[in-house]
Amino acid sequence: LGKELQDKISLLVGEKVSSEIIITRRIYSNGGSKSYYDGRAVPLTLLQKIGELLIDIHGQHQHQSLLNVKTHLSLLDGFGKINLKSKLKIYREAFSKYLIIKKNVDKLREENDEIENLKRLYLHDIEELEKAKLVSDEDEGLKKERELLKNGEKIIKTLYLAKSLLKENEASVSEKLSEAEIEFDKISEISSIFKGIQKRLKSILVESDEISFEIGQLISGYDFKETRLNEIEERIDSIYRLKEKYGKNSCRDLLDYKNEIESKMVNFKKNDERAEILKKDFEKYKDIILKNGKEISILRQNISADLEKAVKDELNIIGMKNVKFQVRYLSKYSEKDNQREIMIRKATINGFDDIEFLLSPNEGEPLKPLKKIASGGEISRIMLAFKKILAHSDKIPILIFDEIDAGIGGKTAFAVGKSLKTLSKNHQVICLTHLPQIACYADNHYFVSKKTQKGRTITKIKQLDQEEREKEIARMISGKEVSDYSLKAARELIKSQVNSS
Repeated sequence: LGKELQDKISLLVGEKVSSEIIITRRIYSNGGSKSYYDGRAVPLTLLQKIGELLIDIHGQHQHQSLLNVKTHLSLLDGFGKINLKSKLKIYREAFSKYLIIKKNVDKLREENDEIENLKRLYLHDIEELEKAKLVSDEDEGLKKERELLKNGEKIIKTLYLAKSLLKENEASVSEKLSEAEIEFDKISEISSIFKGIQKRLKSILVESDEISFEIGQLISGYDFKETRLNEIEERIDSIYRLKEKYGKNSCRDLLDYKNEIESKMVNFKKNDERAEILKKDFEKYKDIILKNGKEISILRQNISADLEKAVKDELNIIGMKNVKFQVRYLSKYSEKDNQREIMIRKATINGFDDIEFLLSPNEGEPLKPLKKIASGGEISRIMLAFKKILAHSDKIPILIFDEIDAGIGGKTAFAVGKSLKTLSKNHQVICLTHLPQIACYADNHYFVSKKTQKGRTITKIKQLDQEEREKEIARMISGKEVSDYSLKAARELIKSQVNSS
């Protein structure tokens, strides 16, 4: 397999393909079958797709590639020069990128209304939350402050009482502790026990003074105002409404939500910027498609005339002297500026052109599509002509010709045989024929026969050696009986064609 075929088959099988592959199909007597690619079971459809790349069968009642109008454009392009192929490469790369961008642009258009609605919603939410001037954990702090203010009188009364008991009267804790500490100081030298108690009383006295100081600070710093309590109640109520509205549990959750939607708004802005870049690229690739598509259309029209002449000349060589061949060409390209978007919608991976091959095989008959030509022999010869002309561009390696000899003989048969021989330099050619003038050009011969055996028809195929080959061509010349004359003629025929090729 060549590199191009390897790449095509790789796409079908999903793995790298070497220069040699093995495909197998086993058909069982019960009607079932199994298909294999390189020893691995695969669907029959895969073998069929691989087969279409490897083998082209030309004969009556076969689905030949040349009868499919979709192949005509690629055959025409294959006949073209380097400049057409380079233009096609640029065009196809641009068209592929255009399709990718178009998919994204279409998606953006579908999402645009939803995004605009989200933008309006998020802007409103951000403004409302910014106006609220929330602080993280503010709600918890407000609840604690509210609790203090609600119990203000009780708290103040308790603080004053405690301060008085600790310090501010003759019977205060501090006074009594101080007296006790002085008394133990008097006997501290007598025993270490007394000394220890004296030190502990002194420590408690210091702690008592500190507690009394802290209580004094609390009293001076505590501001119980009814207005402040009302402010706190209003703030807590405002925060509660925001929590309910946005389905959040705390100020921290509300601030997290605000940060989240602010990030989304930044992304929306980035998306808008990307969308602008996308639209510029979209228009750029449209320009490339239109410019190169127009040039490709002009090149194809010129190539069509050259192909028509080449086909007529080749058909004339193989005995179809009165044939008329024409490339019916239709371009969807338009020069009108207001047709730009319509043109882009008409574009395909192959450009703006549709073509079909028309043929009139006999004098006085109108030009008709190839698929409407009835004669299998004519179809095969027409295909032979195309294959020979397009041999440099047609990458299908195996060509099978059936009934190519129908209705011909003499010099025409020799011409057909020589064309097949020429074609075999670039392809593996297999030809089923009953004409010695064609058979003599072959490199190898196989004899196909049928016979009935035990009530069943058996088909056999045998490769012929040189002697068997001569006898079979002799049989073609004379009929069933092989005479010395026909055998001599067969040898001369083979020899003459070997020498001529």
